[in-house]
Amino acid sequence: MRTVEMSCPGCKLPLRLPAAAVGRQGRCNSCGKVFPITEQSVRVRDSMEDAAFDWLSAPESADDIPPERERMLTPRPAPVASLASEGQTAPKPAIKPVRRDATSASGKTFPVHLDHVDEMGAFFRFSPAMLRDEAFRLIFPRQCLICGQTRNLLVHQVSWTSQAHRAQKRVDEQRSVLKLDQLPDAAGSNLLKHLPRLEHLDEPYSLPMPYYVCTSCSNVGALMSVVQPAADGSGDVCILGVASLVQAEAFAIAVRGSEWASLAEIRSWRERHADPWNSLPLAIRIRLGQWYKAQPGEQFQLYVWDMEFSRAEAGLAGVIATDRRVIHRRGPAMTELPYKQRITIQFKKAAEDVVDLHLRADTNPKTIRVLAMESHVKQLREILTKYRHA
Repeated sequence: MRTVEMSCPGCKLPLRLPAAAVGRQGRCNSCGKVFPITEQSVRVRDSMEDAAFDWLSAPESADDIPPERERMLTPRPAPVASLASEGQTAPKPAIKPVRRDATSASGKTFPVHLDHVDEMGAFFRFSPAMLRDEAFRLIFPRQCLICGQTRNLLVHQVSWTSQAHRAQKRVDEQRSVLKLDQLPDAAGSNLLKHLPRLEHLDEPYSLPMPYYVCTSCSNVGALMSVVQPAADGSGDVCILGVASLVQAEAFAIAVRGSEWASLAEIRSWRERHADPWNSLPLAIRIRLGQWYKAQPGEQFQLYVWDMEFSRAEAGLAGVIATDRRVIHRRGPAMTELPYKQRITIQFKKAAEDVVDLHLRADTNPKTIRVLAMESHVKQLREILTKYRHA
């Protein structure tokens, strides 16, 4: 399939589009920027269409609202740790136990293939016909697709928006996001009864396929999906990308079992890139890269999203902690507090698991204020304690 490449004019996310998209309007699924796809703005390719982000996206989902109406929380980085220095091996992240729905508890496997693994995540390939199988559509473990925790889960649906645009259908409905623990009788296939079909799509793409993100994480860049022609011309194939390689491994075990040979490729890539920076979805890293540049030898430790911004804005503002400094961004304003200064951290409870955080240095009159998860504040305090006296 002939494709073209370009970068989003808003967030600079690399996009790969069908060549037929030239001359149309696109909307970045990461930052919402609407832009023309012109011959001057693209580079022609002849490789597989990339599903990093749908080149035309659905409107913001119902969960993309300010935290005053619903809590919007930050992607949870890996446990605080320094990057492995040259010649050392980074610690291997722990994998949460895979939780299966009752319909897949028998250990049934599915004909899913590992397409490739790269910095965006692990991408799996399968036939669209599999979407008619309820057991397969329930295959995502009931744990957060970012951090792996099993509490406070929101139910999202895989949206094959690229298929809607191929069929020249409008994607004009909002995708509902439900709280799993508030759904009555949601065990096994009963969950599907609570999820609406995606009416802008034809079957089997309209059938609900749930995945889960906890209330402490943003779903920005967590899952990528696209439908494209098969390389052998035999029809279409579905490509599903999971950004977190830890969770991609859990998904792989759920669909093919723990003895699947392709698990070695996922694990190898994960072990080579096991650090707090690479634990963030690529979309978040690209956004952070617009306002954070590591100094020579500096090691990224933690990103804390300011919860006063919506989930869709994760990465555009908040606090970054490294082994040398704290950097805060809110709108165009930037504040930096080096650890060589005496930094005071204060906080008070704002809501359940949420605190109003204040940071200031004795030599800097500016106070950094963010609404943050209590768990992230704990990690930030540990970082400050560790590196202020290093």
